[in-house]
Parts: sequence; C-alpha cells; structure tokens
Amino acid sequence: MELALLTGLLAAGLRLSMSIGIAALGEAVAQRSGTINVGIEGIMLVGAFLAAYGALTTGSPWGGLALAVLGGMVLAGIQAWFTIVLRTDQIVTGIAFVILGLGLSGFLFRISMGGAPSSLPAFRPLDLGPLTALPLVGPVLFGQNILL
Repeated sequence: MELALLTGLLAAGLRLSMSIGIAALGEAVAQRSGTINVGIEGIMLVGAFLAAYGALTTGSPWGGLALAVLGGMVLAGIQAWFTIVLRTDQIVTGIAFVILGLGLSGFLFRISMGGAPSSLPAFRPLDLGPLTALPLVGPVLFGQNILL
C-alpha cells in the first residue's frame, strides 16, 4: 500500500506541476533575451480558460491546447508591444497583465461555461509497454500524458 501511495503521489506531482514548468521554461528563455515577464501568471490564467473552452467546444484536448497556445501568443505579443515598442516599464506592464488575466479569465468563464459543471476532454496517458510496468518509476515517468 505504501508503494502505491508514493507512486500515485509522485505521478500526480509531476502531472500537476507541468503547467508551471512549461511557463517557467518560457520565462527563462525570455529572461535570457533581456526581458522580464512578470505578467506570465495572467497569461497562464487566460491560457487555462482558453484550453478549457477550446476543449469543451471542439470536443478534443488538442483543440483546447491549440486555442491556449494561440491566446498565450497573442497576450505575450501585446505585452511585448507595450514593453519594447512603447517602452513602458516591464514590471508595471506585467502587473497589469496579471490583473487583466485574472479578471478576463474569470469574466469569460462566467459568461461562457459558468452555469453548470461539465466534463472536459483530457489527454490520455501514453502506453509505453513494459516501461510503464516498472515498479515505482514506470507509472511516475512513463504512464503520463503527451504533455509530460
């Protein structure tokens, strides 16, 4: 029982931390170019809403992922326009994008999906054959979905 609990805990920890890990990787690349993107949390919130809305409307998690990526690119482009072209302060613009993302995602959720709970299509775990059957590391590393 202890091994099953530890395996489930580690697998869930990896699965739930991937969104933050992907965002942190993007921020690390942005920081190497000399920009500070404080507004990444707001962009993530809008992306999370768009992923849920896209998956619900298209019936596919790939549709949700595509819509989330597109929305994140648009918001990041707008923030880049403010900070690079208009030369606004990166920190102030980033805080404004956090507030915008928080308000926009909550508002859009209420007017589009907020009425009744719904089941969203999700990515299925990959089946890597005998690697998934390995004790402890199999389900943790090889029994995850395509995003991990």
